[in-house]
Amino acid sequence: MSPEFFGGLSAAIIALSAIPYGLRAWQRKTEPNVISWVLWTGIGLAMFLTYYGAGANIESMAPLVFGFVNPLIIAAIAWIRIREREPLSAFEWAAVVFGTAAIIGWYRLQGTPEHVAYALLLAIVADACAAVPTLLFVWKHPMKDRPGAWMMFAAAQLIMLLSIADWTWSSYLLPIYLFLGAAFISLPMIFVRLRSKTPLRDWI
Repeated sequence: MSPEFFGGLSAAIIALSAIPYGLRAWQRKTEPNVISWVLWTGIGLAMFLTYYGAGANIESMAPLVFGFVNPLIIAAIAWIRIREREPLSAFEWAAVVFGTAAIIGWYRLQGTPEHVAYALLLAIVADACAAVPTLLFVWKHPMKDRPGAWMMFAAAQLIMLLSIADWTWSSYLLPIYLFLGAAFISLPMIFVRLRSKTPLRDWI
C-alpha cells in the first residue's frame, strides 16, 4: 500500500475520533480542558496557514483541516458546556503564555530551512504546553474523560509513520511524540476502567 493510503487513513481516523469525543463533551460525559483545546486550535491554525501559504495540494491539506477544525469544535463545546468557569490557575496561565509564545516562534521559524529543527522543537513545546493541563486532569480524574478518542488518535499517529517517505529523524519525531502524548493521556483512563470492569460503551 502507498504512503498516500496510510496518510489518508490516518487523517480519517483523526477526523472520526472527534465525533464521539465532541458528542460526549456536549453530553457532559467528558470534561475537556478548555486551555488545552484552545492551544491545540492555535497550533492547528498555524500549521494550516503555513501549508496553505506554501501552496500545498488538497490531499495533503486534509489532515491539516481536521487538525484545526477538530480542536476548534471541542474547544467551543467545552466552553459552552462547562459547568463552572473557575479562574485559571497559575499553571494554566503559564501554559497559555509559553504555549502561545512557542506557536508564534514556530510560525516565524518554520519557513527558514536552517531553522527547521528549532521550529520542530518549538512545535513540540507548544503541543506539550497544551497537553500538560489535560494530562494532569485525567491522571487526577480518570473517570471524567474517556480513552476511546485518545486511543484512536494514538493509533492514527502510528499509521502516519507508514506514510512518511522522507526517512529523517525530523520526519518521525512529531508523530512519535504525538503518539506518546495521546498514550500517556489514555493510560490512567484505561487502567481505572480495566480495574473496575467498566463496560466498553463508557470507554468512548
